Amino acid sequence: MSAHTTSVKAKWQSATTPIKVGIASGVAGGGCFLLLLCCALPVVGLWTFRGEKDGGAGAPVNGGGAPVNGGGAPANGGGPKSTAMKVSSKEIQQAYDANAVAADGKYKGKLVQIEGVLRSIDVDDDGKPRISVRDFSCHFEANRKGDVAILRKGQILAVEGILDGRSLQMKKCKFVDAEPTKLDLSVFELGRQWRDDFELSSARYLGKTIKLTGTIDAIQANRPNTFPPMELGGVRYAGRATLRGSDMPCTCYFDANRWADVPNVSKGQSVTVRGVLVNESLALKDCELLEPKLKPAKLEFSASELFQQWKNDPELTNAKYLGKRLKVTGKIASIFYHYDGRKGTGYVTLEGGIMGYVEEGHLKEFFDVSKLTKAQAVFSRGQTITISGTFSDETYGNLQDRIMRNCELVK
Repeated sequence: MSAHTTSVKAKWQSATTPIKVGIASGVAGGGCFLLLLCCALPVVGLWTFRGEKDGGAGAPVNGGGAPVNGGGAPANGGGPKSTAMKVSSKEIQQAYDANAVAADGKYKGKLVQIEGVLRSIDVDDDGKPRISVRDFSCHFEANRKGDVAILRKGQILAVEGILDGRSLQMKKCKFVDAEPTKLDLSVFELGRQWRDDFELSSARYLGKTIKLTGTIDAIQANRPNTFPPMELGGVRYAGRATLRGSDMPCTCYFDANRWADVPNVSKGQSVTVRGVLVNESLALKDCELLEPKLKPAKLEFSASELFQQWKNDPELTNAKYLGKRLKVTGKIASIFYHYDGRKGTGYVTLEGGIMGYVEEGHLKEFFDVSKLTKAQAVFSRGQTITISGTFSDETYGNLQDRIMRNCELVK
C-alpha cells in the first residue's frame, strides 16, 4: 500500500498573516492492478509537486490575492489565463439603466470577475457559504466552505462566478488572485480609482507610501501668520504643494529638510513626489520631491522680472524667495533719506516695483550723510544700480511695491 499527500498554500491580500490550508488525498488498493498503479504514483507525485512549485492550478498568483482553490488561475502566468470578464457594480447598473435587454445579453449568465473589499460572510438558505464584496453577493458551492471559513472582513478579494444579472448575484463562485496594488501612479489614476470605488481605494492606499506624478497647481510656504496653521496629523510642515491631474487634486506636505527645492518648481510643471497617503482628501505627509532634479534657485533678477513673478503668482513667489537674500538690478525711480535725531533710514525705489530699505549701516552707500540737516543722494534718478536685500512679503501703503529689507549696494 502507498500513500501520497499534497498541500496547497493559499494566500490573500490582507493585513493579517497568511493562513495555510491543507488538503490530503490518499490512494490504496491491492492486487496486480494496484502494483501497476503504485509504480505510476511517483511520476504523478512528481508532476503534482512540480505544478505547485512552477505555478500549477491552486498556487497563488503574483504572490498575493484571495485564496485560490482548485479552480483558480495558475501562478506566475504559467497556465491559461482566466476568460472571465472584469466588471464593476457601477458599470453593470449603468448598463441596465441604459438598456436592460442589451445588458442582459452582455452580462446575464456570463462568467465575470470582481474585485473589492469583503463586507460580510454568511450562509444562504441552503446552508452554502455566501459573501458580499462591494455590491455583489457571491454564492459558493458547499465544498468551498473551507476557503470561505478563513476569510476576514476588510480583506481585498477577487472572485469569479456566473452573474445572474441586474441583481448582482453571482453563483458557482471561486477565488482568484487580486491584482497587485500599484504604488507608482499618476494623480489622474488615483483620482479615478477613488471615484470608482472609494472603499477599495482606501484599503489599497491609506497608510501606504506611494509615488505620484501630476502637475503643480499651487505651492504655499508655511509662514508664522499662516492661518489656519499648515498642519497634518498635529505636525506642522514647512510647506505644501497641490498636484492636479484630475478633478481630485492631491496635497503634498513637506518638512523643512525636503522643502527647499519645492518652491523652485514652476506652476504647471509635471513633478513626481513620494509620500504617505493619510486621508480621504488625498493628502500625503512626509513628502519628497523626486522629479525633476533641480538646479540651485536663481537669486539674481532685474527689478521688473522679480515684480512680475510676484504679480503673476504671489504665493509661489513668496514661497521661493521669502527671507532670502536677492540681488536686484534696476533704474532708480526715487530715493529718500530720513533722520529722526537718533538714527537715519532710507529707501531707494527701482523702476519695476522694487523698494529697497536702507538701514543705518549702509546709508553712506546711497546718501551723502556728512550734512544731516540737508541730505543729498549719492545717486541720481534714472541711474542703474544693483542692490542686495532680504525679500519681504510687506507692501508700502497702498502701493504694490515689493519690499527688500537690510539693503546694501552691490554696484
